[in-house]
Amino acid sequence: GLGYVIINNDFKAKLLRILSRPAFKLALAGAETRIVFQNADDQNVFINHGLIAAEHTTLIRGSGVDTDYFKPTTENATEKPIVLFAGRLLWQKGIGEFVAVARRLQGSAIFRVAGYEASTSPLNVPPTQLPAWHDDGLIEWLGKRDDMPKVYAESNIVCLPSTYGEGVPKVLIEAASCARACVTTDTPGCREIVRRDQNGLLVPPGDIDALTLAVSTLIENPQLRQSMADAGRQIVLDSFSLRQVVDETIALYRSLLDPPGESSRISANHYEA
Repeated sequence: GLGYVIINNDFKAKLLRILSRPAFKLALAGAETRIVFQNADDQNVFINHGLIAAEHTTLIRGSGVDTDYFKPTTENATEKPIVLFAGRLLWQKGIGEFVAVARRLQGSAIFRVAGYEASTSPLNVPPTQLPAWHDDGLIEWLGKRDDMPKVYAESNIVCLPSTYGEGVPKVLIEAASCARACVTTDTPGCREIVRRDQNGLLVPPGDIDALTLAVSTLIENPQLRQSMADAGRQIVLDSFSLRQVVDETIALYRSLLDPPGESSRISANHYEA
């Protein structure tokens, strides 16, 4: 994703953009330079701003997930659906909006947060904030988890109201691979993996009313969740598997390292080894 320097509009980010532009152009000027983008929106930003020529860019959608590890499970028949936010704890990932929805829909669902600090980022959520929300009964704070397939299996809906400028959010690919319906924002990266009304619902960034309605719609419609879950799993199998991303990445290296006419010296087997 483009990250803080490109997407933020505070004074510091604007100054860093001005200072970094010549460095970007210099670093990307080589004839054999290739920059890999995870979504076409970010690719077009760099091209349209003259930072790199289109022929020196490559689009590889996302980092991919292991579809055997992140596999479908049947939703638990809980009294209240569980809505999950997972990822780095940055304000622009939408954690504040998520908690605002939890406050509005309190009693109709359980809202869980699994995540970890991004302490070097100016957008980091203070480490005391999540326990405070937990103590107020707004969310269940799970902390950092290393067993995410289990966390997804225990959830019914995954919600990421990000405005961060994602590449393709891995949490949404993982959730779709685990056959969970998603709610996210209609922003670059997020809409790459969550297709409107197919495997999830898209809302305008920062729109708490629309976000509340979308989450509420999925809470109240288990059949809709199931159809979106099935569609999400297929989207990942078709376009976001780790195998596909590895193959596309190896193909890029081949195109740069192998002289024309010679057999390839790189194969996907190197990755598996």
